[in-house]
Amino acid sequence: MKLIYNVEDRMSFGKMIVFAIQQLLAIMAATIVVPAIINGNAGLSRTKMTADNDDRSARLEGRFSYHISSFFSKTLYKLIYGSRFKVGKGTTWRKHLSVMIDKSGRVEIGEGCFFNNYCSVNSNESIVIGENTIFGENVKIYDHNHRFKSADVAVRDQGFSNGKVKIGKNCWIGSNVTILKGADIG
Repeated sequence: MKLIYNVEDRMSFGKMIVFAIQQLLAIMAATIVVPAIINGNAGLSRTKMTADNDDRSARLEGRFSYHISSFFSKTLYKLIYGSRFKVGKGTTWRKHLSVMIDKSGRVEIGEGCFFNNYCSVNSNESIVIGENTIFGENVKIYDHNHRFKSADVAVRDQGFSNGKVKIGKNCWIGSNVTILKGADIG
């Protein structure tokens, strides 16, 4: 039996694997590492509990959780994409940042950037993000778009048109924004 699949199938499978590993790492961070840090088992002292301390502890736990999760995700993305994925020191994200880079694409993210929940970065050519840029929830960045010139051919079979995306330093991209090929912001 011969298995036939196309590039989209492999990308979907790869994305599925990345997502599964991200979820596993997030669960590990939230259930093992973070409570150890918060409870003082990792060299940090804990003050006497009050209502204020409980609230602060919950906020710290959430903050540690996404920093640890993004650290593992960064490492995973670097393993998968190698030199095509560069991310600066201090850049972090909350849950479900999706990064997809085609074999000819590259993504460079500067230092101190922050991505809120459910953002995605999708590159066939080049996406460059300057330092200290922050993204609201559900931001999507694409440096490509489907070709749709011929009505006789399915859109998915017409390929892509590409254009670089550049987002400058110290920008704020609000929630639910979609950035498309050729954009030069900031």
